[in-house]
Amino acid sequence: MFGKPRQVQRKLYRGQVPYSATQSLQDNCYDEVMRADILVGIIGGRYGSVSEEDIYSVSMKEIRTAIKNNKQVFIFVEKSVLSENRIYQLNKDSHDIKFAHVDNVKIHKFIEEIQSLKINNAMVGFESATDITDFLKEQFAGLFQRLLQDKATITEQTTLYDLNETINYLKNVADNIKNENEIFTNKFNGSIFAINSAVQKITKSIGIKSGFLLAHNKVALIELLNHLGFNEVEDVNDEDSSPFDTVLKNWTSEFIKVLTISDELFSVEGNIKDIRKPEQLEQYIKYEERPREQFENVGPDDDLPF
Repeated sequence: MFGKPRQVQRKLYRGQVPYSATQSLQDNCYDEVMRADILVGIIGGRYGSVSEEDIYSVSMKEIRTAIKNNKQVFIFVEKSVLSENRIYQLNKDSHDIKFAHVDNVKIHKFIEEIQSLKINNAMVGFESATDITDFLKEQFAGLFQRLLQDKATITEQTTLYDLNETINYLKNVADNIKNENEIFTNKFNGSIFAINSAVQKITKSIGIKSGFLLAHNKVALIELLNHLGFNEVEDVNDEDSSPFDTVLKNWTSEFIKVLTISDELFSVEGNIKDIRKPEQLEQYIKYEERPREQFENVGPDDDLPF
């Protein structure tokens, strides 16, 4: 504060401003302004202490320091001085004019400098200390409300940011799992040990309950079925023979087991297709057990003389 208007009294208490032994009291005051969040400047008609390093007073330089560093500044000007400043604006080029409410024309020059700023240049006229305190109460209430709104906005933005980060993280995790599964599936399906759905269907159809067949192409599948007693029908005159299917039969003492596998089950290269739909498996794989006594010619063994 600079100037001591008649209605406003200021008492200085020793120790209010921390100071360093390596700096002057003025410099300590300027440093304290740098640390402040809000500065209240009061301009009266008296110039005050002259700054050692500036054309303005110490209080003027404090206000300029706060404005320069984008501090929240409230500047109060005694109404008589503020009114007289209009006269100064009209006669500032005159060197003979004298002013009644200020003891130094630099006060009016400083007011003019503050008013010329694009931002943080508001000045409020006052007549008493009550005018200042009432105005500050309203301003502080508004600042506190804005602080709460800004805090809520920041919290919402932070929450939204965290959610977006979490979503992106989960998406990356899901993509990685999908890619790893695809890589694993490709490797697994290319392996000779892959358990194909069609092979599982054949395994259950021919009555294997406690195990399963392992094959990845037609050659391996037929070889396995041969070991289990199923032989491919090569006689075109056989009633079950088909140009579009692979027919295998297993002759037992009681039954003729007939396994018919459609050629649609195999790729051009002879690999077993990965067919998952049950209705397609039922169409491509057919199994039948026929009682042997129903047939007169049950097989090549009947032609033997013993």
